[in-house]
Amino acid sequence: MCEIFIIYGSQTGQSQGVCEEISSLMQNQKLYHNLYSMEEAAKKDLINQMKTVIFVTSSTGDGDAPDNAVEFYKQVRDAASLSHIRFALLGLGDSNYTTFLGFPKDFKKALEDKGAKSFYASGWADDAVGLETVVDPWIEGLWPALDRHLKGEEEEEGTIELPEDMKPFGVIDEEPQKPIEGIEKGVQIVEDPKLTNGTGGKQFEKEKSFEELVSTDGHKDEKHNEQASRPTIYISRDLSGRTLKIPALPREKFHIEFLENDIFVQFDAKSLKQLPSAAGPLVNLPVNKARMLTTFDADKIAIEVTLDKNGNDLPCEPGDSIGIVCPNDPSEVAHILRRLEVENVSNKILQICGEARDIPSHFPERASLTSLLSYHCDIRSSPKKALLRIMAEYAQNEDEKRRLLELSSVEGAVEYTKLIKEANISLLDILETFKSSLPPIEKVLQQLPKMLPRAYSIVTSKLKDPDHLAFVFKIVEFPATDGRTRERKGVATGWISQLTSPLWKRANVEEQLGNLNLESIQLPIYQRTSTAFRLPQQLDTPIIMVGPGSGVAPFLGFLHQREELIKANPSQIVGASWLFFGCRHENKDYLYRSELERLHGSGVLTRFYQAFSKEPSTGPRYVQDILRLYKRPLVTLLLDRGAVFYVCGDAKGMAKDVFETLADAIAEVKGLDIQDARATTAKLQLEKRYLQDVWS
Repeated sequence: MCEIFIIYGSQTGQSQGVCEEISSLMQNQKLYHNLYSMEEAAKKDLINQMKTVIFVTSSTGDGDAPDNAVEFYKQVRDAASLSHIRFALLGLGDSNYTTFLGFPKDFKKALEDKGAKSFYASGWADDAVGLETVVDPWIEGLWPALDRHLKGEEEEEGTIELPEDMKPFGVIDEEPQKPIEGIEKGVQIVEDPKLTNGTGGKQFEKEKSFEELVSTDGHKDEKHNEQASRPTIYISRDLSGRTLKIPALPREKFHIEFLENDIFVQFDAKSLKQLPSAAGPLVNLPVNKARMLTTFDADKIAIEVTLDKNGNDLPCEPGDSIGIVCPNDPSEVAHILRRLEVENVSNKILQICGEARDIPSHFPERASLTSLLSYHCDIRSSPKKALLRIMAEYAQNEDEKRRLLELSSVEGAVEYTKLIKEANISLLDILETFKSSLPPIEKVLQQLPKMLPRAYSIVTSKLKDPDHLAFVFKIVEFPATDGRTRERKGVATGWISQLTSPLWKRANVEEQLGNLNLESIQLPIYQRTSTAFRLPQQLDTPIIMVGPGSGVAPFLGFLHQREELIKANPSQIVGASWLFFGCRHENKDYLYRSELERLHGSGVLTRFYQAFSKEPSTGPRYVQDILRLYKRPLVTLLLDRGAVFYVCGDAKGMAKDVFETLADAIAEVKGLDIQDARATTAKLQLEKRYLQDVWS
């Protein structure tokens, strides 16, 4: 029997989740296989044992390999030959970032360079518009391809793009092969009774009207008459009459036993496993101060928090970032436990029983349900389709069952992306929307991804202030709309803002220090692995910085670092430093205004440009507008004088627009066509002269 390996490279858990779904489908079909992370595969030195392999991997940072893929990738590149390997590869990426699918494509090339050959089309999925649009058909097409491969039939060659209506969502390199006998697809067919005249499918109760459904569940929209024809999380006219292909029901991987007389007392953040991109240990740092950088009536309040290093060795350079371990909202956790009817055992120490490989690696040895949901499981990420499928199985109301099946189906991929993922629907939202479903806690836990620390760029320079670290965040708020059942704040920003609010909500600093024990406010942080997002080694290298909003934070550290270097050696030749800053309102959210103006006045900051998007003026509204205004000196500084170009901030709009604006500027100034100009910008990325620190 041919042994099949399923191998994932994952930073946030998405690739792991896809592989676990594939593994579950294989188990349903009695296909013998092994599931490993790339890190585990490297440690076990499995590369020479692999013959049939399914790889699923993502990128992190600016197209880099996930932390748990680095060593395996090195083994692939160092191998003498991998001609014994036949593989299928699914890459997960986000086109909001300029280096889209960087690692998955590099990984595929490395495999092929060593003689490995694919037995199935590679899939490239885009999280910007919904991974499921490519992931679901890729998994569906995997089974006939795998069947052909295991039978020893010759692999089909050639490539073809997806149909026109799917092109925006990603590309599968080859046309999925038609199903053949042997291996089933791992999906169940659910037909609507209206299409089968009462035969060939489960009989559902008569579908309620839109008005009946939303009013019964307490979700009636004020404008429901206008919106009745639109798909919502509760109902879809487009899918209500269609036959569905739904995923197989995931198997139960473990069960929970409670130790009757033991109560879980306290969580220690230092017990967390596998901190992503960690360059050092987790330490608890006391808050030295916190201040508000915006006005209270700004669209988003920005807070700067300064931490005391407390003697810890944290050699952070400007441009580096820290990871902050934060808990989920306690009230949200309590509501989930109550909704799942396990609150009476929520603080008891539990024992997870099952095979070691089936127990999530981020689950600690000693825990309670409360601690698992508070510190180890991500309850805010959009529920996986597998969880919706499980909830459908336990739904007592047939309308709710049908809708959950629709959202978990292949046909419901677009609605799942729009109504679940893009709307930031959480576990609690789903539980409160589909109230007739009561899945066992074990089945819910096995579908929740790992809770990840949040990364923040540091503001400070250790040359200017060796004893402190500072970072900036904006308080993120989500209203109770678009299917979200409750108002809420961002997990990290809500927690940190509440924790430090006694400091930043008071105007008088001396009063703050006199009435608050700062040692009692601590944040668990660790230094993250350094990237190329740092100042050039040579002080005479010019720098161009684009940082709207809180994206300006690392650049303040850059400028303070340069200021201290100039003070230490005034005779040094210093390269120009340009900063393009933008915000909404000049008098509400202009971060670090006085300090930036001081640095500009002193000459440390050579040129300083601002744009205000919501001000009633004829001036530039966005940083891209300023780049266009000064395109000629900008391109000269970048291409003729060797400047390094930095971008920090929002990936979805700003960073992509800045990339295109720069390419347009290069095309116009240098007389190139746009494709050559983009190639020039891409070359700057490879040379580490176009650097990004962006988030979505």
